[in-house]
Amino acid sequence: MLPPLVKKTLAFLGERFGGATSIEGQGVSNSDAGPGSETVYIVQAFTTQTGMDRHIEDVVNFAKAIKEALKQEAMALEVDRQLILL
Repeated sequence: MLPPLVKKTLAFLGERFGGATSIEGQGVSNSDAGPGSETVYIVQAFTTQTGMDRHIEDVVNFAKAIKEALKQEAMALEVDRQLILL
């Protein structure tokens, strides 16, 4: 069963780009509390340049809202094979 924010993200991207996919994985990170492991979800959608131009501001704002909701230090977006940290 997918977490609610993953479902919300799939719906958000699907509405704008005609579809989206989620991939579950395991991530590790180091923090002040020490090393940790967690389940991560990569949610992706593909679109044309026109579609991206039309929705990029919405996508960035959505990712920032999820970052805040999850209390993450950063959220990553990949656009045209370039990583953007928010």
